[in-house]
Amino acid sequence: MVQNKEFREDLYYRLNVIEIELTPLKERPKDILPLIYYYLNKFNTKFGYSRQFSEECLNTLEQYNWPGNVRELRNVVERLIVTVDQQIIDTHHLPKKFQQTSKFKYKKTLPTSLDAAKDQIENDLITKAYEKHGSSRKVAKALEISQSRASRLIRKYVTN
Repeated sequence: MVQNKEFREDLYYRLNVIEIELTPLKERPKDILPLIYYYLNKFNTKFGYSRQFSEECLNTLEQYNWPGNVRELRNVVERLIVTVDQQIIDTHHLPKKFQQTSKFKYKKTLPTSLDAAKDQIENDLITKAYEKHGSSRKVAKALEISQSRASRLIRKYVTN
């Protein structure tokens, strides 16, 4: 912005005393649960509730990519505490974008057949790849499959 004359150079140098670089939350997965509990306690106290997260819900939140980093996590926890009328916040209370990130490895029962397990893993891989890359061409490249197969699997698992 300074180079484009959209921000005063002298002000930039006044504000740029200490440069702090934080890694994204998705690269610090061990920080997710402590942050969830911190905000859970903070907002329970603020609003006078005693909400809790189910274990499956915590697992889903922990596996989420958090593109909005800590601010997004904070907002999601606050929204859930305010909007959910039940004591236990479960995965079905989460916004729609979290519904697709549920992992079969956290489900209570394992699939009963090899085909069912394969389908669940395929669903997880395609969903994650599509969330990350956003196009069938890039998904195909990332998963080393043809673009037509990637398109077919995206229609099957993501856009249904």
